[in-house]
Amino acid sequence: MSPVASRAVSELPAIDDRLVEPETRYEMYDGELVQVSPADPPHATRHVQAAALIEAHTGPGFEVAADLLTRTSKVDDVAPDISVYPDAPDPTTGGRQLEQLAFEIVSTQSLGDAGRKAAQLAGRGVRRVFAIDVERSRALEWSAELGTWRELDPAGHIED
Repeated sequence: MSPVASRAVSELPAIDDRLVEPETRYEMYDGELVQVSPADPPHATRHVQAAALIEAHTGPGFEVAADLLTRTSKVDDVAPDISVYPDAPDPTTGGRQLEQLAFEIVSTQSLGDAGRKAAQLAGRGVRRVFAIDVERSRALEWSAELGTWRELDPAGHIED
């Protein structure tokens, strides 16, 4: 990591340094407190199905969590629907490590809103961010290079 990149990362707050109260329906976007609505079907059912599937396919050394808050910047504290992160404590901070994979279930939320969250997570260092678009029955992956979603092959699978 370059000295500039290292300094930029060290200036960020710890991923578990909260801006919002955990266990509430809030996230922080661009310094603005935003209420996150509870889910109705089909979002809620797809959320549980995806979490169970991801948990069943996650290898040793990793944890799967739902709605886990992650501090992405000085002014943002967001919670992907599903996160996959190393179970060992961060060797530097002793806290939780950053998720490697994040998933958003998109039903009433727009892909644009999910993309904003994906960009924040990728900017913090999350390696891969996915969206499951319930209405269109498709899976997408965030491309930080393009700044947009790219649709995954419906016959394919995610390997990481």
